[in-house]
Amino acid sequence: MSMKHPSKLSKKNLEEIVSNIQYILWGESDAKGWVIDPNKEWDVDFIEYIEQTLSSSGLKPTKRFRPR
Repeated sequence: MSMKHPSKLSKKNLEEIVSNIQYILWGESDAKGWVIDPNKEWDVDFIEYIEQTLSSSGLKPTKRFRPR
């Protein structure tokens, strides 16, 4: 399967993907549930989580190419 272009995804799909990435980048859980922390620090694992989110949505390239 080739990489989907974001313009080919529905608004609902795009909102879900962005929401997932926001929780990966800034979300944390505590005793009361999820909280968004704009000062959360990241490490290399966060890049892997983002890659997995994009890949599971078909947004990962399947071959090397030059963007237009």
